[in-house]
Amino acid sequence: MTYMLEILPSLLDGVKMTLSIFGLTIIGAIPLGMILAVGLTYQPKRWLGKLGHDLLSGYVWIFRGTPLLLQLILFSMVCPSCTLSLIGTRPHWSHSF
Repeated sequence: MTYMLEILPSLLDGVKMTLSIFGLTIIGAIPLGMILAVGLTYQPKRWLGKLGHDLLSGYVWIFRGTPLLLQLILFSMVCPSCTLSLIGTRPHWSHSF
C-alpha cells in the first residue's frame, strides 16, 4: 500500500498529461475531419479541382492505411523536438540526431 502512495503523484501527472494531449488532439481533429468530410462528400472536384480532391483522398488513404503506432513512431523520429516538449525526454532512438 505504501508503494501505491509513493507512485500516485506520478500516475496523476500521467493522467493529466494524457488528458491534455487528448484535448489538444480533439481540438485539432474535429475541424480537420469536418474539412475532409465536406471536401470529399459535396462535389469535391467542382470546389477543389482534381488536384485538391487527389490530395484529400491521398491524405485519408495514408492515415487510414497505416497503423497508428507506426504513425506515432514516424512522427517522433521526424520531429524529435516535438516529442521532447511533450514527454520531457528524448526517445532512445533520437540520441544520434
